[in-house]
Amino acid sequence: MKKANLLKLGLATVLATSAGIASADTADGQAAANLVAPLTVTEDGTQTMDFGTMAPAKLGGGETRVRLSAAATTTRNLVSGNGSLMGGTPASGKFNITGATGYAVDISVADGAADLSNGVGTLIFEAPTVSAATHTIAGVAATDVVYVGGDLRIPENADTSAAYTSATAYVVTVTYQ
Repeated sequence: MKKANLLKLGLATVLATSAGIASADTADGQAAANLVAPLTVTEDGTQTMDFGTMAPAKLGGGETRVRLSAAATTTRNLVSGNGSLMGGTPASGKFNITGATGYAVDISVADGAADLSNGVGTLIFEAPTVSAATHTIAGVAATDVVYVGGDLRIPENADTSAAYTSATAYVVTVTYQ
């Protein structure tokens, strides 16, 4: 009798376990996505970065450092050295941003990519700054702008035989937050 009861108990366990394994259910899930306009950033041809006209320090006068502000109304300052600021029309670089209205973006500029050359000498562009590190897209062209400034290092007795231009572009990066 004990054997029969054990056999029945074993059979009940197998049947209960098999019933649990055979029982299953499924459900369908839904997915969604919301796409927004991709970001674009372009240099505004009406206001490209320009350090203006300067005179380097003579031999023995040391390096000259000039700073442009990152603002709609540009200021140019002699930060160090014995060079001279002589005029011209200094201007911060101006960039237009387009994207999804109401979304915030981060703005940065890479350092060290836009040294200036005249084919004989080199001026070092460094410590770039942006007018705003974050911005919320308004969808209005006049307000969705960023300005770039930075420092220009001019070696003493720098070559003055021709104008200097950037051999490579500096890069402004705008990303959604």
